Amino acid sequence: MYFLTKDSRAAVDLVLSMAIAAILMVLNAAINFAPEAHGLLADMERYRATFWLINSLFFWLAALMFIAFLRWRAAARARAALETIISSISPDALVVINEQRTITMCNRSIERLLGYRPEELVGHKTDRLYFDRRTDNRRQGEIREALASDGFHVGRATGRRADGSTVPLEIISGLHGGRHGAVLLLRDISERLRAEERHMELETRIRQRQKLESLGMLASGMAHDFNNLLMVVMGSSDLVREAIPSESPALQNMQQIDEAVSAATTLCRQMLAYAGQGQLAMNPIDLSDVARGVTMILSSSLPKQATLDLELTEHPPLIAGDPAQIDQAMMCLITNAVESVADRTEGRITVRTGSHECSREFLRSTYIDDDLPGGTYSFFEIQDNGCGMGEKTCRELFDPFFTTKFKGRGLGLAAVLGIIRGHRGAVEVISREGEGTIIRVHFPAGSHLKRPSAPDEEPEWTGKGTILIVDDEEAVLFTAKRMVERLGFEVIDVDSGVKALELLNEGKAQVDAVLLDLMMPDLSGEDTLIQLRVTHPTLPVLMTSGYCAEDVVARFHDTLDGFIEKPYRLGVLRDALRDVLNHGAAVPGAELRER
Repeated sequence: MYFLTKDSRAAVDLVLSMAIAAILMVLNAAINFAPEAHGLLADMERYRATFWLINSLFFWLAALMFIAFLRWRAAARARAALETIISSISPDALVVINEQRTITMCNRSIERLLGYRPEELVGHKTDRLYFDRRTDNRRQGEIREALASDGFHVGRATGRRADGSTVPLEIISGLHGGRHGAVLLLRDISERLRAEERHMELETRIRQRQKLESLGMLASGMAHDFNNLLMVVMGSSDLVREAIPSESPALQNMQQIDEAVSAATTLCRQMLAYAGQGQLAMNPIDLSDVARGVTMILSSSLPKQATLDLELTEHPPLIAGDPAQIDQAMMCLITNAVESVADRTEGRITVRTGSHECSREFLRSTYIDDDLPGGTYSFFEIQDNGCGMGEKTCRELFDPFFTTKFKGRGLGLAAVLGIIRGHRGAVEVISREGEGTIIRVHFPAGSHLKRPSAPDEEPEWTGKGTILIVDDEEAVLFTAKRMVERLGFEVIDVDSGVKALELLNEGKAQVDAVLLDLMMPDLSGEDTLIQLRVTHPTLPVLMTSGYCAEDVVARFHDTLDGFIEKPYRLGVLRDALRDVLNHGAAVPGAELRER
């Protein structure tokens, strides 16, 4: 390291030295070139003046040289100490090179950075320090232009360590000694690159989550609107079916209507599942039992060249989930695996189940980061030896309307993702083109869950009493009224929460239960329920909407007696009203939560 001291004593020493040197030069000239001076000096010699003059001048010159030597040594020690301090506190290495890119000096930090001692590098080319920084004339010209215009140049290279390993470097160059050399600052940017990578990964995950949320809101809104229309069609179909005799040829037409409504309902449920708002009838589930049931259904429809193997763990930890949705998710993934091995002469699909401990770091690395807690997770895995997928396809696999099929709407895997998110699960996708695919789905296990017992058969139920129906959709209100009347009840129907509260608060009618729509203008179903709990705390309330049961239970806590999702069948409405009226409001929401 080199530095310039700013001590004024150096200037004084320089002036004195120059003065003494000038006097000595004058005396030397006089002695050699002026004969007259010999006589003068001879006269002065009698008094020893020449002796004292010359010796005193040489004494002061020697003294000044000694002082300069002491100061030079002190400066060298200070310079060495400063270099030691800079090397110890700075992780960056300073390297001085000449025009031929030969290292002329470097500080001690180079040993900490790359493992070389300074003396091992001096005299060598910079290629010993780093590579992949192009040395062609064009690149060198760019560096020179940057140095000339800005005074510095910032670039990146891959450093060579003494042990053979590499390290990413940032190199800041500055001119030294005009255009005949440069000073390089070498900095390890490994941590910076890791931080940039983490930042980019976080941004990608945020964009992915925002995309899924926005598309989920769109799908949810469309599904809720369609559900109201399907509610009318489905309810009217059930009413007509019960009204016409069994031998009527119109039953065949009603069957076609039911099949079309069922297909439309499935589509709406897929849209709601993608949005994470599908109806969830939470029950303890054994994933191995689900796998046995699903594969039994699919085994008869497998192509001849495909083989379906089971590697199931006996009694894995139970999960809390909707059996129908878990079945749908597993069936969809197996079906996709079967299609991927269609071109193989020997296709093999393996279904595995099990459980393991998942850390939060691992869960954050799955397809989408939903900030899931670590703990025990049960999983099912679908592996095939099919065509596999590229990186781009893997990224878009669960996007709605994305499909690799010639014909299809691309909602199957999007609905699977919604089901997984609705159950607070995670999904891994491992695939390469030509090497098959592994899709592993994780669900949080519940240690408190118990295996369900077989339900008891119950006799047919018929209602009696008065039901108040509150819904702002005229067609839905009419259909619901007809369905409730078919169950044996008397019905009072109103199209707003305000009218319902007025009717009950003024004592104009005595009702046994309320069938209340959640989404209404002016006074919503939620606000209506809150006021009903104040004025009529024991009145049973059955909520209806396109939202899922779990969301409604979490939203209303213990103020709700029951819930059914639109569109609903006559039998579903019968069971819900029976449960609400049999249990009353003594334990609000208990039956809903158990279901």
